[in-house]
Amino acid sequence: MNSLKNLLTAFIVLLVHNMAFGQFFSIGPKVGFNYSSLPTTSSAVTNQAGKAGFQVGAFARIGNKTYLQPEVLIGTNSASFTFSSGGSASVQDAKFSTLEIPVLLGHKLVSLPLLNVRLMAGPDFVSLLKKPGLQIPSVGDYTYKDFNVGAEAGLGVDVANFTFDARYNFGLSSINSGFGQRLNFFNLSIGLKFL
Repeated sequence: MNSLKNLLTAFIVLLVHNMAFGQFFSIGPKVGFNYSSLPTTSSAVTNQAGKAGFQVGAFARIGNKTYLQPEVLIGTNSASFTFSSGGSASVQDAKFSTLEIPVLLGHKLVSLPLLNVRLMAGPDFVSLLKKPGLQIPSVGDYTYKDFNVGAEAGLGVDVANFTFDARYNFGLSSINSGFGQRLNFFNLSIGLKFL
């Protein structure tokens, strides 16, 4: 029992030491810009165009050279498309408010005292907080699912306490059953590490 207590104490001291010097754990806020698209498998959907959105939230980074980076982000994603059926066409604007929880595994390719270059990838769990209520001719009410799963991959650079990420999110599941649309987006973000 004593050896377990000593081992636990040593682990806590090591954890606090690493946290104090920023070598094991860091947290901070981040903001970003999204450019979204809704690719589809339906031939009735044409003229797809991506649109800009934003992202704001927080991240934690656990580890040093290889690390785990969970995030909690609130943002907007949007796109437009034309739906054609029976000789008529309607332009639709789809705008979403989202809660995203990416869980990324990263590795530092360059690790210097004031500069890091990183690769990262992992799943992204997206809850659609606000969905568009689209009226599509010959389809009627068109609804989107409440939850989407994606995969993210990207490159990051840390300069002192600032962190810059460029990532692409691939929608792995469709966000509707009718057109098989997937929510894909490119994201540029900046964050500030507090610890």
